[in-house]
Order: sequence, then C-alpha cells, then structure tokens
Amino acid sequence: MIKITQEKIKRLMPEILIAIISSTAGILMTWWVFINDRTITFVIDAVAHLDFARLFTDSMTPGLSQIGFWPPLLHFLMAPFAMFDIFYRTGLAGAVVLVPLNVIATIVLYRITLNLTHSRLLSLTAALVYILNPFILFYAAVPMMEILSIDIIIFAAYFFLKWQNNNRLKDLIAFAFFVSLSVMARFENIFFIGLGGLLIIVELLRRKKSYSEIEAVSIIFGVVAVIGLGFIMVYGWVYGDNPFLMWTVSSGFTEIEQASKVVKTTSILSKGSFLWSLKYYLAASYYVIGKPLVLLSFISAIGVIVFSRKRYKDILALLFLLFPFIIMIFALYRGTPLYVLEFPPNYFFNLRYALIWMPFIAVAPMLFVSSLRERFFNTFRSKYISGFFIIMICGSLLFITSRNGIMAFQYDYLDYFSPKKQEREQGAIVTYLATQYDFGKIIISRFKGEYLIQKTPLPLRTYIQEGNYKYYKNALDTAWLYARWIIKDKDANRSGLFGDAKLVTIEEIWSKDKDLSRYYELVAQQGNFSLYRINESIVRDYVQEKNLNPSKVPSLNSSITNWNPDTIRQEMEMD
Repeated sequence: MIKITQEKIKRLMPEILIAIISSTAGILMTWWVFINDRTITFVIDAVAHLDFARLFTDSMTPGLSQIGFWPPLLHFLMAPFAMFDIFYRTGLAGAVVLVPLNVIATIVLYRITLNLTHSRLLSLTAALVYILNPFILFYAAVPMMEILSIDIIIFAAYFFLKWQNNNRLKDLIAFAFFVSLSVMARFENIFFIGLGGLLIIVELLRRKKSYSEIEAVSIIFGVVAVIGLGFIMVYGWVYGDNPFLMWTVSSGFTEIEQASKVVKTTSILSKGSFLWSLKYYLAASYYVIGKPLVLLSFISAIGVIVFSRKRYKDILALLFLLFPFIIMIFALYRGTPLYVLEFPPNYFFNLRYALIWMPFIAVAPMLFVSSLRERFFNTFRSKYISGFFIIMICGSLLFITSRNGIMAFQYDYLDYFSPKKQEREQGAIVTYLATQYDFGKIIISRFKGEYLIQKTPLPLRTYIQEGNYKYYKNALDTAWLYARWIIKDKDANRSGLFGDAKLVTIEEIWSKDKDLSRYYELVAQQGNFSLYRINESIVRDYVQEKNLNPSKVPSLNSSITNWNPDTIRQEMEMD
C-alpha cells in the first residue's frame, strides 16, 4: 500500500497544481468547442478520424482493415469510445482520449524541465507555457492527430532522460516503445527511430562503453523502436499489397498532388526550397505560438550552447525536442501543404503543424535561465537576486504567451476559420435519409462525404465504401443489384486507392455507365451532392429478364443485411 505523507504531498504539489490547471483548461476548452459546434465542423479531417475509429466496430467489414491509410494510433485509441453514438455523433471521442493524455504529458513536461533545470518554478512555468496555449487546448478537444504526436514525443524525451541518468534497461525500452508509437501517430516521426539510435550511440560513446555493449543496447532499442513501423508496413502489405502504401497514399511527403486537388492551391513556394519552407513554418508558428516566444526559444537554445555547464545533456534534450521542427521543414520542402496569409496562396491551411515543436518552445527559455543562474548566480546571496529575476521573467513570459495566444486564437484564427458548416451543404440528403430511408445499402465514395455519413443517423454498416473492398467492387459492377441507394458528389473525381487496385469512384462509374440513371431516380439534391434511390420496378424487370432470383437480390430485400461477395452472384442465379 502506498503511504501518502505530508512531505510527499508537498513534493508533488507542482504536479498536482499542473494536473488541476491542465484538466480545468482542457475541460473548459472542450465545453467551449462543443457548445460552439466546432468539434467536428472546424476541419474535415476530424470527421474522417471519427469515421475510421467507428468503422472498427460499425462497418460492413469491421475490424483492423478499417483503420485506413492514415496514421492509425488515434483511430485505435478512439475506437472504444467511437462505438457509442454519444461520443461519435458529438465528436467528443477525440477529447475523451486526448484531453487526459495531454494532462499527463504536461506533468511529464514539467518533470523533463525539472530534470534539466532543478528548479520547480522554471519547470512549472514551462508546463504552463505549454498547456495555456489555446491552440494546444483546442486540438486536444477535437479528434486530430497533432496533440497525440506531441504527447508521445514528450513521453519519449522523458524516458530518454531517465535512461541517460540511470542507465536502466526498462527506461531504454520505454524510450524505444514511445518512439515506436510516435510513428503510428504521425508518419513523419519515422525519423525519430534514427535520431533515437544516434543519441543512444553518442551517449554510450561518451561513457566510453565497449563496442559489444553499444551493439547490444542499439539492437534492443532498434527492435522495440521499429515495432510501430513494422505494423504499418505489414498492414500495407496485407491490405494493400504494398508495404510502403501508407507513405505513397497518405504521407505528407507525397500527398501534395492529391492535396492540391482538394485545396485548389495556386502556388507552393515551399516545395523544393528550404528557405521558403522555413519562412512558411515560422510564419505559421508566429500565429499559433507567438512571435516573441518563438524568437526567444531560438535565442535561448544558442544561450544554452554558450553558457550551460552541463552542455552535453542540455543540448541532446533540446535537439530531441527541436527535431519535429526539423522534420516539418523537410516535409514542407517535399511538398506538404502549410499556408499562411503572408505568402501565396494567401490563406490559412494546416497551421496546426506548427504546434509540433511546442515542447521545445516551452523548455528552451527555462533551460537558458537555468544556465545563466548556474553560471553567474551560484553564490548564496546572488541566488536570492536571481530568484527575484526568475520570478519576474516567468511572470512576464506567461503574460506575453497567454495574451498573444488568446489574441491570435480569437482574431487571426477562429474568425478566419469560422465553422464551414459543410454539413449544411448536405442537409437535404441527411434529412431525406433520416425520414425516408427504408432499408438496403448506400454506396458512397469516401471523399468529402464524411459530414454526411456522420450527421445521418444510420449505422456505418449501412454504407458501402472503398474500405469494404470486395463489396465495393461488387456494387460498382452492377450497383442496382447490391445498393438500394447512391450518394454522388459531382466534384469527387479522383480515384479511390486500395492497395495496387485503383478503385474508381461512383462518380466515375456514373459518367461511364448510362444504365445507372435508368435504374435509379433522383430523390434529393443540395450543393454538389445528389441522393438516388433505386427504381424498384425497373430493377425487378431486369432481374426477371436475367433469370435471377429476386429473393437473393440485396437491393430488393430488407432481410439481406450482409452477403458473401464471392458467392452472391451465383446465389442470385440459382433456381
């Protein structure tokens, strides 16, 4: 039994205070996001993540195959909650996972800073600089991947420092484990495997360890660190016939051609230019973090290199926390879209990527102040003087950070990104299905239809989409035999991708197969979306003409909620 003493409570008081503040801030932001209808209307990706999490348990083909070709960790974590309508339909499945995780990460960030500075005040300030950033709170309240990636990197940095201090195997394995998880949180984090291995080798060389020990430790780290990458590659191989499929389809490094069709970009100055990549990323960072804090963090990093007495340890820690910044510059260079108002195409897009290096922003100034204190204010009397200045610095830093962050969040970001209400464009279809749907499957191409699926009060197993691979192919061959309903988006003109098979969209089939318009009738339309219902008399005539058994045709029978896609055609043809 753990004995809680007054001395232990006093020692843990900063962590308790951080837990209270971060929990309260996270809950308040979640409440604000929810009542202002921004949980799932702010960005389309949030709905897509919810859908993937729900498809684990609610799909024509439930299970692992439904995680999609996107970093899967968030979908895994949300799946137990997304199976309940109260979390799925409201979008709160993300907050239920991310807000508590972010509270823990903030406490861990405090401990990282305490390990480096040995100052509770500086460490508390670093934690508050991180958690009081409104963008950090906002993206923990919506189902997006960035906060998850940040939190895992914080955990990895913590266990690296623990291993560095104690040389314990369990800390090394924990470090490798979180590096492995980071790859499943964001594909760009694959580079942390190499960085982690490099830092371990550098540390062991500094300790003058033998070659055999360096080799053994590196192998242990490597075996654990590549588990996440291995899972992703095996998934791509099994479900898509290509172990590198997740990068070729969804990776930020290669998605620019696809993304350009979505956002209709006019100019991408960052692609192929490290200078412009740096400009875009810094400008985005100024919006979501604040220019004073960004510049201060760079100055602080230089100051640590110059003044730190434990320079080696401090530099390795800062390098690990700064590494997401380096990764994102490389990603922008390769073509990942991130836009700001200052540069073409002159609008906001993916500014959340600038949050990835927020732990470095929070820790670097604290480490610099600590370095100055150790270097110049180490006597008994000067400690009081330095303590006064540290209090003033921390207070000013928190004031500037919160003021700039709130102003940017309110005026520069939220006002520009007012909820698009994309589901309103599909409101007529949602209303029709909610009131007139009788039975049968609805075929839809998974592109821009996420809001419609999420807002329509039907189980996701009602829909046939690309992830239901064989069912989808069946339905595209002769849609009227399998799908009672069709949802068509006139702008959805890109092919769905599933493995090496290029799955065309229902829109492409509609444009090529004129029979579809004969077997379906338009029943609702709004914006780009059209809802078609089967023309039952014409389909029955077709079934009779082809000598098919009408009792075996899914589109005509409410009792057929699922079927074997390999044998269904033969069953229809049986007498």
